[in-house]
Amino acid sequence: MYEKLVSEYKKKQKKYRDLPDIDELNNEFEICNFVDEKRIEPRFPLRLVRRGISFFVSSWIGYLHDFILPNPQSAIAMEEYKYFSDEEKEEIVQLIAKLMLLNRLNSKMELLHDDTEDTRFITSAFKEWKDIKERILPKLDKNIKNWKKTIK
Repeated sequence: MYEKLVSEYKKKQKKYRDLPDIDELNNEFEICNFVDEKRIEPRFPLRLVRRGISFFVSSWIGYLHDFILPNPQSAIAMEEYKYFSDEEKEEIVQLIAKLMLLNRLNSKMELLHDDTEDTRFITSAFKEWKDIKERILPKLDKNIKNWKKTIK
């Protein structure tokens, strides 16, 4: 399925020159896993890529959300919640807001069925993700460092 998506996407790329390279998108958002898991025929390649991006982004929203509002039934979430200062939690809120904006834009795109809008979304999400990822990495490093301290 993924190979067919690549072929169809490249056809769209000829029309919409701003579209990022499919290999780069796949590297960042694991589009191939999404396509293979969902077993979706790529009749609408831009929609499929957009949905793959949104699916990927959703997992990060869930992960980061526990740092600001943990499930009290989860010992792991409660432990990780303690690792971050109020200031860091506010930055995490801003990261979640950016990711949520992408997800809600995706929801809107589901109703529009417009390749031009899908192209804007894909291009914007790809650029935005690079910044978001760089801001998430220090949080992950801090989380890992604290778990290493826990190991005796």
